[in-house]
Amino acid sequence: RLHADDLGAPVTSVHVSRDGNVAAASCLDGSARLLEVATGTQLNLYTGHAHEKYALESCFAHNDAYLCSGSEDGRVLVWRLVEATVAAELKGHDRAACSVDWH
Repeated sequence: RLHADDLGAPVTSVHVSRDGNVAAASCLDGSARLLEVATGTQLNLYTGHAHEKYALESCFAHNDAYLCSGSEDGRVLVWRLVEATVAAELKGHDRAACSVDWH
């Protein structure tokens, strides 16, 4: 089934949760969005990171309880998936943190 992109901003990456029910879309408007895979409905919005010109990635925690994303200002942010609140902010890069992975 095909769904139209109604996010209103270019998407630089999409990652599907381990259970396959939701996907995280990293967008060039400084947001990451949680989407229901079956319908494309936006379930949550995550902001606070810089994302305007580079292809940044997001990823889910091993238990799908958190979403992690890089930022163009060198930070990595971790949000609580359901609440969409920042659980951790990691600093340590001088340039954009483009790729993240949960271990």
